Formats: sequence, structure tokens, C-alpha cells
Amino acid sequence: MKKLIALMIMLFISPPPASASNDVVLSKFAENVATHVLLHELAHALIREFDLPVLGNEEVMADNFATFYTRKFDSTKAKEIVQDRALSWLLESKQAGLRDRDLQGEYPLDRRRAFRSLCHFYGSDPEDNHDFMELFRFSQSEAGKCQTTSPEVERSWRRTLSPLWMPEGMLSREVNVIYGEGPMKKAMMKNGLLERIAIFASRFDWHSQITLNFDHCDQEAEWRRNSHTILLCDDYVSRFLEQGSKSE
Repeated sequence: MKKLIALMIMLFISPPPASASNDVVLSKFAENVATHVLLHELAHALIREFDLPVLGNEEVMADNFATFYTRKFDSTKAKEIVQDRALSWLLESKQAGLRDRDLQGEYPLDRRRAFRSLCHFYGSDPEDNHDFMELFRFSQSEAGKCQTTSPEVERSWRRTLSPLWMPEGMLSREVNVIYGEGPMKKAMMKNGLLERIAIFASRFDWHSQITLNFDHCDQEAEWRRNSHTILLCDDYVSRFLEQGSKSE
């Protein structure tokens, strides 16, 4: 609870810059946010590689996948992962403010993404996640809607992905991990997050090789269809370290 309070306070102040160095350690907050980000990009990979139906905004679809499948990825940390990703989005929203281009692109507003993810995670297990509604001030009416819509969206994902899983106990050999050179390479390799995501991704029956690539770049994260690569940039992870620097 102390961690939650500290991070909520950060919504009203600017976090200090964090220096990238060879001694950097990936914080739990940064790891949790990066986990949700990688699962989001994995959703894009699944949608594109398996030609899944896109009947709405694909970014919203990917957010929903990342939120629901945190439990399948790591049931013990799922709640913390969704919570930290939501807080990261709220921080992004507070720091950037609202710009015209935020309303023009395909991405929903960061605050909307935060509350939608919390809503879906809460709605999938209201009893276990009732504190989300109190902490983030959901009304009783909105909480009720989350309980109605979340199971429907989750069930749709489950039915859509059902034919794509490898047989029980088997993993695909089509997923690999590579690291580019940069100041955060050692920390990411030591943490092993990409390898854990790769094992989870290997539970799908890919028909081509999929690569998870952590590299030294000033972008964020993306699915590159031409190279079948999920890219995560160290500049993006550094931002998560800054956001969580006061909580750990």
C-alpha cells in the first residue's frame, strides 16, 4: 500500500531524471511495466502472424490481451503488473498534458488506457481486485459495468486463441531473444524478462521465427512485421525507471 500511495503522489510531481549507467538495476516497477508492454507487442504479433480478426482498434485489442494474459504469464505478479502499468500511463498523461496529436492517432489517451486495463482486470475477478475500485475511485456504476464487459472480452480472446496454443507440455522452437549493445544490456540480461516472455510466447504454434530484441534506441516498443521482431528500446525502459524511482 505504501508503494501505491507513493506512486499516486507522483502523479502531481515530476520525477527526477535517472542516469543510465552500466550499474543500472531494473526495478520491480520498471520490470512490471515492461512486462505489460512486451505482452502488448506480443498481441500485435499474434494478430498479424495468425491473421486474427481486427474488429476495432488494434491497440485496444493489444492492451486487453496484455491485461488478461498477465495471469497466464505470471499469476503471482499479475495484479502488480497491471497496477504498475496503469500508474505509468497516468504519469505519462500528467507529464505530457493533452495535445491535439493525442486525439488524432490510433492510440487511446493514456488515462483511458490506464482505467480500461484496471476495469478489465477488476472485472475478471472482482472479489480479488476490489481494492482497484477504491484506490482509483471507480463509481459503483462503472464497477458494475466492468464486471459485465470484462468476462465477455476475456472470453472472446480465449476462444480466438484456443486453436493457436501448442499441445500441453510442448513449446515452439520458433522464438528467440537477442540483445543489442547499450548501457542497459547487462541489467536486462541479468533480469531475464525477455527470456521469460519468450517462454510464454513459445506456447503458441508459430509458423515462422519470432524474435524478441532489446536494443539501444530512442524509440519505445513495436512489432516489426517484416522482420517478425518485437523491439523494446532501452530509452523506453529508462523512462519506467524514472517513474518508479521514488517507490523503491
